[in-house]
Amino acid sequence: MARININNQVGYIDKTGKQIIKPRFEKAMDFSEELAAVQVEKKWGYINKEGKIIIPARFESAATFDNGLAIVQLENVTGYINKQGEFIWSDDK
Repeated sequence: MARININNQVGYIDKTGKQIIKPRFEKAMDFSEELAAVQVEKKWGYINKEGKIIIPARFESAATFDNGLAIVQLENVTGYINKQGEFIWSDDK
């Protein structure tokens, strides 16, 4: 899928140009390991390829998944989450 931006809202289309996920996100990243990071009300979370929020938007920043983990920042703590949104490791400064 490819990201599209309509009226400052981001959504996704398939390779034929058909809209798959309606533009409703402030920002969004490409899909990686079946999930994409999206920004809602200035917080980041993750959606699946049907547009369903799988990990609620609660992070200050978020990266794509790689080997089952993604780097996120929550309340000024940077760490890794799994695909269920659970912290696996964090750098508690």
